[in-house]
Amino acid sequence: MKVGYKVDDIMTSKIIDLLVMIFQALKKVTENGLIALSGLINGVGDRIQLDKFGSYVVYALKGDDDECTRIACGLVSDLASALKHNISRYLTDFVPPLIQILKDQN
Repeated sequence: MKVGYKVDDIMTSKIIDLLVMIFQALKKVTENGLIALSGLINGVGDRIQLDKFGSYVVYALKGDDDECTRIACGLVSDLASALKHNISRYLTDFVPPLIQILKDQN
C-alpha cells in the first residue's frame, strides 16, 4: 500500500531539501539518495517538484557511476509516469544524456 497520499507538499519539499543537502555535502549523487527520490516520486506522483533535484538526475545520467546512471534512467521513467504530459518541460534536460547513454557501447 502506497503511503504517498499521507505525505503533504511541505513534507515532500523537506525530503527533497534533505536529499539535496546530502548530495551537496558529499559532493556527489548517491545510489541511496536516487533510490529515495524514486520512492518519493512513486509515492506522491504528480505533486513532485522537480525544480530542486532535476539537475542531480541529469548529473547522475552524465556521470561515470554505472549504478547511479541506471537508477537515474529509472527516475526519468518514474517522472514520466508521475508527471504525464508535464514531463515535456524537462525533456530538453533529460533526453541528450539519455541519447548518449544509448549510444555508449558499454
